[in-house]
Amino acid sequence: MLYEPHTGIAVPLGTREVDSYEFPSWLYDKILYVEKKGFWPVLKAARLAEKYDMAVVVGEGYACEAVRVLFSNADKNQSYKIFVLHDADPDGYNICRTLAEETARMPGYKVDIHDMGLSIDYALSIGLPVETFVRKKALPSKLVLSGVALERFTGKKINRSDKMFKCERVELNAFTSVQIIDHIESKLNEFGVTEKVIPDADSLPGMADEITNQMVRELVERIISETFSIPKIAQDIHSKWSWDTSVIKDKIEAKFNDDRSQSWRDAVSGSFREHLNKCAPNIRKEVEQTIKGE
Repeated sequence: MLYEPHTGIAVPLGTREVDSYEFPSWLYDKILYVEKKGFWPVLKAARLAEKYDMAVVVGEGYACEAVRVLFSNADKNQSYKIFVLHDADPDGYNICRTLAEETARMPGYKVDIHDMGLSIDYALSIGLPVETFVRKKALPSKLVLSGVALERFTGKKINRSDKMFKCERVELNAFTSVQIIDHIESKLNEFGVTEKVIPDADSLPGMADEITNQMVRELVERIISETFSIPKIAQDIHSKWSWDTSVIKDKIEAKFNDDRSQSWRDAVSGSFREHLNKCAPNIRKEVEQTIKGE
């Protein structure tokens, strides 16, 4: 799921949704992938997406192909900055790698990724709790690991006869809610990408004018509504220009003759709309005279 900042829009990330998704103009310029969707409520409560004009993509482990297509489009066509937050374990490291590099299923794929994931070296340095896990397969061959990471992820054989290893890792869940927000913000500062989105000099005047014009229009409409009793004016106009009640059924049946698939409500609306269109010039004059107090 992709969560846009400021709009409240959540976009499912299937193939069809990604193919039809249009990156909003001047809404965000960063995307954060979090490998655990359970962290979204924490990020949402901190308004992290809004604070940094950053969309947030949450998943469950490895990203699907549709997410990688989205990131490819964002990287190549939009020049968005893309970040990955992951566990300090072999899968977490590999999630970040596969979001950046080609794989057998997506040859030729390459995206500039900023790794803000939890490293085992950093996790140990700040005293986050370590947990053990059993590794049953070889470490991904393309991973670039520090000496500490290689030691902890390699682990020790459980017994001589099998290929299972007892290893150590630190998951993002070891962070408190405050710590994970602090971690993300410190990484954004480290990467130097904390700027807010502002349209360029050519686009800003027109876009700002649209906003201010709408605000003035809403103010004028509110003033008119507060100054004049619109419901009373409408009721007076309705009393004068409405149908004679004796013709209503005939009007409905005439509409049924045109289209029997419509309801009586549709028939009333359609017929009365035609009536109002014919009376509109006279109604306009009466409304204007009422507002002017004539």
